[in-house]
Amino acid sequence: MADGLLSGLLFAWILSWFGFDDLAVKGINELLQINATAASYYLIAAVLGIIAGLINDIIKINKGVK
Repeated sequence: MADGLLSGLLFAWILSWFGFDDLAVKGINELLQINATAASYYLIAAVLGIIAGLINDIIKINKGVK
């Protein structure tokens, strides 16, 4: 689970080099009518990373890979 969290944050950080964080925050603000910040962007990336990590772990368990 921690590897998913770190990979999500790392991926978000790399995307922020290209300005994707500003685009994502503006999109969240526009769509949801909330006041999202860069912290919201990284929180969403961390949660998505955790979910992706859990799905990856479940797939490995079902295939019998440790």
